[in-house]
Amino acid sequence: MPSNPGGGVHDWYVYLLLVVFGTVIGYVTKLVAVQMLFRPATFIGIPPALGWQGVVPRNADRVARVNAELLATRLLEPRDVFARIDPAALTAQLEQPLMAAIDEIVRDVLRAHHPQLWEMLPMLAQDLIVKQAQASAPRLVEQVVTELRAEVGSALGARALEAAFRRDPELVPRVVRELSRPEMAFMARFGMWSGLALGIVEAVVWGLTGTDWVLPVAGAVIGGVTNAAALRLIFFPRTPTGFLSLQGAFQRRRDRVAVRYGELLASEVITVPALVDAVLQGPQAAKVQAVIARAVNQVVDEQPRITRLTRLPEVKQAVTVAAVRRLPETIRHAESYLTAAMDLARTITARVRKLNPVEYEALLRPALRFHTWPLTVVGTLLGALIGAATTLFL
Repeated sequence: MPSNPGGGVHDWYVYLLLVVFGTVIGYVTKLVAVQMLFRPATFIGIPPALGWQGVVPRNADRVARVNAELLATRLLEPRDVFARIDPAALTAQLEQPLMAAIDEIVRDVLRAHHPQLWEMLPMLAQDLIVKQAQASAPRLVEQVVTELRAEVGSALGARALEAAFRRDPELVPRVVRELSRPEMAFMARFGMWSGLALGIVEAVVWGLTGTDWVLPVAGAVIGGVTNAAALRLIFFPRTPTGFLSLQGAFQRRRDRVAVRYGELLASEVITVPALVDAVLQGPQAAKVQAVIARAVNQVVDEQPRITRLTRLPEVKQAVTVAAVRRLPETIRHAESYLTAAMDLARTITARVRKLNPVEYEALLRPALRFHTWPLTVVGTLLGALIGAATTLFL
């Protein structure tokens, strides 16, 4: 209780101390809340309920599903993206690795299916067969790219994009953390200033009542209520509201978020290796392999020294299988060109800016909307504990 309720030097020092502690409670509980959003990455405790996993890692599947659906339906048009790839430019990028791959495939397949005949051929004859096949490479690439444009839409479909988000358990939390850094800083600032304001109220109420129970109650309110308020103010109001044009922190940053989101997805999620994997392993994999097989068969049929061989269908099949197997490794040599040509980052950025507020907040809100009540509980308990400890300084 205050030693001199009417005022005095000691009383003003105590009141100042209460305001400081209120500010500390607001700030510390927000720092704890931010840590609880991301840590630990995996569940620690006794499943299913006695323990804790960071909110964002726990919501990772939901984030992946919502973002994949948004990308597939509102942010990307697969045919437009793949139409930007120039077969001639791609061939130029792949010239050396493509020549090396064709050389290896031709020699390996013929050596495997016609070992005696292949060994009997002079070195110059072997090289001639390889060079004839290599000469068809530009037309082969153009044919495959042209035909695949109509077939690879599923590589940017919701299922493939969701799989891309989920291929690394740390990917979604990393994207969310990068996207929400200013919002996490906003939570800490909000906690500090709201703690300061409520600390003043706390000091006034304590001075009027002279009862120590005010301190843990005020600490619980500062720690718990402001945690919930900070999370909500990240997204609401969705549009500028009132005389001061108040708007959620994430909503205010749309232009910068759009740029960062596009960069993150182009560099972390929708990468060239991920697209190649989606093309070769996704729902249209059989059609993609059929396109490659047609192109390979056409090249083989144009080689007179090969068409005279027995077991020709087996040779064609072996060449197709080898070509599909080597594709991911070969295409990596053109990763820089493909990334620049598809220009996913700028495409996504432009379309994020056109989303309505509800669609836009779906980039981040699924990560912070569910399973957040423990943050309020912990903030309440921690605030009450610090508030109770404050009585020791009075």
